Amino acid sequence: MLSVSTTQTPRGLVVALVGEIAIGTANTLEIELMRLSALRPHAVVFDMAGVTFVASLGMGLLVGCAKGVARSGGALRLAALRPEIKMSFERARLGDLMPIDDTVEQALAKFAPSTTTVTAPAH
Repeated sequence: MLSVSTTQTPRGLVVALVGEIAIGTANTLEIELMRLSALRPHAVVFDMAGVTFVASLGMGLLVGCAKGVARSGGALRLAALRPEIKMSFERARLGDLMPIDDTVEQALAKFAPSTTTVTAPAH
């Protein structure tokens, strides 16, 4: 099971993921990422503190989201990854596309405050 919740902050959207990002939950994540991409946010932080597993399919969905956010002039960061999940992202060399921070606060601090408001997607 995977739950996704999105919160607007002055510096960007925080997307909290809780559960496993695997084949059985990929559809849930994909739908939420499509909603997110439609918003064209300037800054997105994925709070991964509650993520217990990420399959390669999940990594691919996050990469696709990061590329979509970048195409619209925004940036995406990952935060609060468990050590084993962080190691998987580092082995896949995804740090240039999706920089990893220890906390959500550290990730948000990398972004300037937004002058526009993005409405978080409804679930």
